[in-house]
Amino acid sequence: MGSNIGNSPEQKLRLYREFLEQKIIAAASEYFSKFSRVWMTQDSAPAYLQKVDKCLQAEDYRVKKYLHPTTLDVLIKECYLRLLRDHQRDLLQKNTGLNSMLEENREAGMTLLSTFESI
Repeated sequence: MGSNIGNSPEQKLRLYREFLEQKIIAAASEYFSKFSRVWMTQDSAPAYLQKVDKCLQAEDYRVKKYLHPTTLDVLIKECYLRLLRDHQRDLLQKNTGLNSMLEENREAGMTLLSTFESI
């Protein structure tokens, strides 16, 4: 029973995407939405960006270690949306945000911002 399910690589990938990948993306989205709101209230913009960088690196590692490679782009995009795009206005307007980093020449924060630009 069920021995013919997912025999071809295409069928296996379709099942993987349908039953596992979608759940992983949804769980990551929920997790990062929740924690990013907390981090935004607690952290300076540079500290927040460091957390984002660590999260993206961790997700990259997990995908490469445990999941199908096609998951990487989808997952990183979702993380980027929840961690950065959802908070872009706050990151810019925060006392420690982009204007402050530019005025105080904070290279670490600016470097992180430039790496996220390519995502």
